[in-house]
This record gives sequence, structure tokens and C-alpha cells, in this order.
Amino acid sequence: MSRLTNIDMKLKKIKNNIKIIYAKLNINYRYHNYILNLNKQIFEKNLQLESRLSEINSKLEYIQNDKRLSKINSKLEYIQNDKRLSEINSKLEYIQNDKRLSEINSKLEYIQNDKSIISELAKIEEEIYSQKINIIFQKKTEKEKVLILGYYGAPNMGDELMLSSVINQIKSKNKEIYVLFEDNQKYNFSQWDDINFLEYPKTQKNIIQIAEYFDTLIIGGGAHLDDTFYDDKTAFSWHIPEMMMLLSKLFINKKKKTYFLSLSSNTKIKNKKFIEDLKEIINKSTYFSVRDKFSMEELINNGIDSKKIKLLNDPVFLVDIDDK
Repeated sequence: MSRLTNIDMKLKKIKNNIKIIYAKLNINYRYHNYILNLNKQIFEKNLQLESRLSEINSKLEYIQNDKRLSKINSKLEYIQNDKRLSEINSKLEYIQNDKRLSEINSKLEYIQNDKSIISELAKIEEEIYSQKINIIFQKKTEKEKVLILGYYGAPNMGDELMLSSVINQIKSKNKEIYVLFEDNQKYNFSQWDDINFLEYPKTQKNIIQIAEYFDTLIIGGGAHLDDTFYDDKTAFSWHIPEMMMLLSKLFINKKKKTYFLSLSSNTKIKNKKFIEDLKEIINKSTYFSVRDKFSMEELINNGIDSKKIKLLNDPVFLVDIDDK
């Protein structure tokens, strides 16, 4: 009995071994098929690449045999061998090595770095500006002389639209309108009919002359509630907020009309002198408005009477200045 049992166990082991062999053969068969498919794909890719390479070579051969290319090469060779080109290069080299050119560059650099020359040029510019406004202000007129100040002349589309709105509100036969603008030679002045333009003042004397001549000051919309450069004594000649403060104080002291339309502040106001001066201006101005709640709250937080401030979102909705 035990011998039969041993024989059965051996037979089972043999059967298991045969199954394992068949499984391995099956795996090898599938792997073999995978390798065959992969080789087939590689072969097809090679055929495609060879076909493409053949096309490229044909095109290159066509280009190389193209007569136009031959002509271009001939012309390039002709230009390179042209004596005139050689002469031009020689002259350029001569100019670059010419000591006189070096001397001129040195003198230009000296002039640019010479503070006395820069100062003298500034004085000449100031003198020309003063003569210009003296000629303008000699003109006698019965019309109301209105000066508009804002970020005009850059040009910025938003500010230009605000200027248009202001002008349309106040334009009449009884007003002579001037706009203070940034000096810009490319600006299209022809777009405005019967409007005069004046560059930013150069000196405090110019500011006083302007305040003497005009009857009414209008500050157009913009972020002019800005104390960033208020301690800079020269900022009035290039920065609107300081120019606005100086002019408006002079107009108010002379009992002239001052209108502030849709002003705003982009940041918190901290300069105590600016706040003090602004408070006096707002209290004594003909009309003062801001265009957003942040600016309104910023003024109120700095002790300015809210009753003196109007909220005007856009200069398109201007008050009737003639009735104020």
C-alpha cells in the first residue's frame, strides 16, 4: 500500500512539474510575440524616417541647384569684393580712431556732468517761460479767465476724458480757458477748439503770476491728495499735488473761486503740514469733492469737516460751476 502511495505522490509531482514547464513555455511565447511586434514597429519607423530623409535630401539638392541661389551667392561675393565697401569700412575705421571725435565725446560728457552749465540752462529755460507768460498776461480781456489743472498732456485716456467733461461744462463765450499741461511735443492740441495751453510753472514767481492773472481755478479729477513730495520745495514744478496746493492757497487768499472736482487719495495721508494746509483750503474753497469713500474717510479721519466735502464719482456729473 505504501508503495502505491509513493508512486501516486511521484506522479503528482511529475504532473506539477509538467504544468510549470507549460506555464514557462507560455510566458516565453508571449514574450517572443512582444519582441516580434516591437521589431516590426521599429522597422516601420525606420522606413518612414528613410522616406522623410530622402525627401529632405531631394529638396536640398533642388535648392542647391536653384539658379536664384547661385545669383544671390554671386551678388554677395560681388558686394564683398566691391572696392567701395572696402573704402566705406576704411572711412568708418578712420572716423572711429579720429582723436577729434574722442575730444568731442569728452566735451559732451563734461558738459552733461557740469552742474554750472546745467544750472545755467535751467535759468535760461525759466527766463523763456517768464517772458512767455508775461506776453500772454499782457492781453486785456473782459472774459472770465479760467485755469484748469490736472494730469493732462501725458496723455492718459481717463484724464483726457475728465478734461473733456470739465471743458464741456464750462465752455462759453464769456470764458477764456487755459489748461496747465505736461510739456509734450507729441500731444495733439488741435483736438481742442478755442482752448489755450500753458506748460507747468518753473518758479514760485511764475505761480504768483498765474494766480494774479486768472479769476477761477479748477482742479480736475485725479489722485491729487498725495503728500509724498510735500516737503520737497521744488516739487511744485513737476508734481500736480504741490502745484495744486500752492495755486489754490494763492487763489483763496485773493478771494478768487476755486473748484476741486472728484479728487482722490491712493494711500493714507500722513504729512501734518499737508493736512493742515489742505484743511484750510477745503474750508475756504468754493467747492470741494472727492470721487470715492476711501478718500472721503481719509479726510474725515484727519479732522476735516465732512460737511465741506462732496462725493462726486465722476466729473461727467459736474456741478454747474456758473451757479456756484
